[in-house]
Amino acid sequence: MNTVPHDSCGVGFICDINGKPSHRIVQLGITAVKNLTHRGAVGSDGKTGDGVGILTQIPRKFFKKYLQKEGLKISDINNLAVGFIFAKESKGFKVLEELLEKFGFKVLAYRAVPTNNEALGIGAFREKP
Repeated sequence: MNTVPHDSCGVGFICDINGKPSHRIVQLGITAVKNLTHRGAVGSDGKTGDGVGILTQIPRKFFKKYLQKEGLKISDINNLAVGFIFAKESKGFKVLEELLEKFGFKVLAYRAVPTNNEALGIGAFREKP
């Protein structure tokens, strides 16, 4: 029998048992993440964390509006893939695009995600892309 010591990981799982997406589930996920500080995964500045986060479905309505606003066309909104790319240099994006094209994907756009640098600790601010 394989066992994992109770103090070796901190994982939470929150969902709607009927698969219904809701903002309430996201709020509960954020609350769960905030309550995992006991893991000790916080830097000495008291703000820089270990990168823990939540995973959600692609907000298709949001991206459908974004594509329309930007004048971008897609065959079907269900053919959309979204990724977060962190790169300090623009050549990282070029390498990614070339790799994706090899597998038949086309990059439609890059979107700068709004951020709040005041929420960052010293370590995270120093390393941010």
